[in-house]
Amino acid sequence: MTEIPRVQRITLDYVNAYVLEARGGRVLVDTGLPYTTETLLGELERTGGMPDLVVLTHAHGDHVLGLGVLGGVPVAAHAEDADLLAEGRMARPLVPAAFCPDHLREMIKGDPPVGEPVHVDHRLQDGDTLPGFDDIRVVHTPGHSAGHIALLFDHGDGVLVAGDAAANQGALTGPPVAEDLAVADASLRRLAELDFAAAVFGHGEAIASDARAAFTARFAPASA
Repeated sequence: MTEIPRVQRITLDYVNAYVLEARGGRVLVDTGLPYTTETLLGELERTGGMPDLVVLTHAHGDHVLGLGVLGGVPVAAHAEDADLLAEGRMARPLVPAAFCPDHLREMIKGDPPVGEPVHVDHRLQDGDTLPGFDDIRVVHTPGHSAGHIALLFDHGDGVLVAGDAAANQGALTGPPVAEDLAVADASLRRLAELDFAAAVFGHGEAIASDARAAFTARFAPASA
């Protein structure tokens, strides 16, 4: 596993959550699935205890459904997806990218699931810093979900927490499914313009150095 100082990855089956050791305390980014909560709690304890804030990069169930074991911890999400969560919905209709695997194409068929409403304490917007954490900035990256956000962690030469705006499973790609693929592509081009040295992903391995160059080469090449 690639090590990035002050960033702790928690692997929850096929999705990653992260603890950011920020100036104001501990921020947990995403929460995994209902059946991975024991791992989540164990890793939180191992790395320093419960977080001071939970940030949801977006409303999809694999990033949200571990939240129930974190009672009392404030929750932050983009306003667009906070509205979705307040209705108990975990997704809007999704379309597959050309490289989407067959099993995922099957998973997104039919109506998106509806469950218990999720309360979001802090509704975020593009350019906000997280409440109580002036070293973590919100970057609205719609496409995969209308309220998807990435985070820029001001540590070292900068760490991008990409969520599902991008993936790094053998190769750096955009999301395999999205509400709007063209909007998702625009969000990737925007990320390639930001300043960061390392990047971590909801799905896949970290890029510990020269991450912005990798994003630029893949999503905003000079010939484009």
